Amino acid sequence: MVRSLTRELNEGRPARGQYACPSDTGGLLLVVLGYPAEPDAVVEVQLAGCRFALNGFGNAAFTSGQLIRRLERLAPLRRRSS
Repeated sequence: MVRSLTRELNEGRPARGQYACPSDTGGLLLVVLGYPAEPDAVVEVQLAGCRFALNGFGNAAFTSGQLIRRLERLAPLRRRSS
C-alpha cells in the first residue's frame, strides 16, 4: 500500500505557475514517509481547491480525487473545535 501511495504522489501532474483556488477550505493531510537511511519526507496534501501535494522543496503536483479519498480513509479527519 505504501508503494502504491508513494507512486501516486510521484505521478501527480506538476503544478507550475500561479493558481487561484477559490474552493480551498484549508483542509490538509500530512503524509510522512520514513526511510531507514535518510530523513523522513513530509508531503502536504491539500484536500480541496487545487488539491496540491507539496513536498517542502518547492515542488507541487495536482493530486487525483482517487488519491485524496484513499488518504482520507487511512487518516480520518479530525475537526478542530471552535
